[in-house]
Amino acid sequence: MTPHTVDAAGLMADRLHRDLGRIARCHLARERRGEFEPSSLVSETYLRLAGSARLDATTDAQFLALASVCMGRLLIDNARRRCASKRPQGLPVDVSDLELSAPSGIERTLPVREALQQLAVRDARRATVVRLRFFADLSLSEITLRTGLSLATVKRELKAGLEVLKELLRP
Repeated sequence: MTPHTVDAAGLMADRLHRDLGRIARCHLARERRGEFEPSSLVSETYLRLAGSARLDATTDAQFLALASVCMGRLLIDNARRRCASKRPQGLPVDVSDLELSAPSGIERTLPVREALQQLAVRDARRATVVRLRFFADLSLSEITLRTGLSLATVKRELKAGLEVLKELLRP
């Protein structure tokens, strides 16, 4: 390898790490409880992605979208464990003994995240654009740079993706 190759690889790794940190901060901004720090969420995401048998990311945008999905799933799994630990095991529940507390950010957004998973099954590109916009907090122009799509296509996919999400979230 030439020194230029190493420098380019290092710069790319630094940029991806900064992007992952930004995505983690966006996910955690919706979470009320401070159980994760951005760096620990990035590390957990890396461990989960590195341990997967198959990584379906061929571009930076796809990798970042996949990492965002993984971060969301980590937070959802953590919220589910937290909620499960509040339930008594095998005993009848007396409602008068329950403490009412405001749900954390992730518990409130759980239906949206699950609808986004359904959208990904229907249309992966739309789901990627929606994730990059709302969960990675990228601007439309940043999404065009990351995905290689035109601005008009990004706008169209975002609008259509949001319409599908609204449909999926209707009771």
